[in-house]
Amino acid sequence: MQQRRAGVTRLPLWLVTGHALLALAGLTAWVAFLLSRTPSSAWAASAIVLPAASLGFMMLFRPRAGRSGTGPDASHLALGLGQAHAA
Repeated sequence: MQQRRAGVTRLPLWLVTGHALLALAGLTAWVAFLLSRTPSSAWAASAIVLPAASLGFMMLFRPRAGRSGTGPDASHLALGLGQAHAA
């Protein structure tokens, strides 16, 4: 039986990194809109946040194949992180 180390995730690196980078780009575009009041920055932020949210939902609703059911369940943590994002 394999034991997983704390902090190890089964999520692909491209998924986590892509979500974070797109979210940061969307936030940057939104701040640019707030500072300059150009509508194109607001549209850019809106366009960027959709793929960032899609990647976030991919992480939240990832398949749970291969789970033995003997270890701690991280679904409560994922749900809490999703709720914190929405707040």
